[in-house]
Amino acid sequence: MSSGILAIYSATLIRNFGYSSARSALLNMPSGAVSIVATIIAGYFAGRQSNRWFWISILAAHAVLGSALMSFLPMKMKVGHLIGIYLVNAVSSFLNHLTDGA
Repeated sequence: MSSGILAIYSATLIRNFGYSSARSALLNMPSGAVSIVATIIAGYFAGRQSNRWFWISILAAHAVLGSALMSFLPMKMKVGHLIGIYLVNAVSSFLNHLTDGA
């Protein structure tokens, strides 16, 4: 459920940083690639080891860092905000994947 919310509102958040609708859609495209790569990496390592809690805590730290970038950086630092969105988007899909079997 969290990955759906992020996917829907990421383009809106990027548009609120001052980009046009078309530009925000283009800047939102790497979010999907980040989610796919992160899911593959997390699934690979979580499948090889029995401690899912370790991977979940590492991935949650990425979400906290991304949220902090979006919340506390000045609005003029658009690149930092975009990195924050990508970090938060990366965590949603593989957290759902890792907690399915727990």
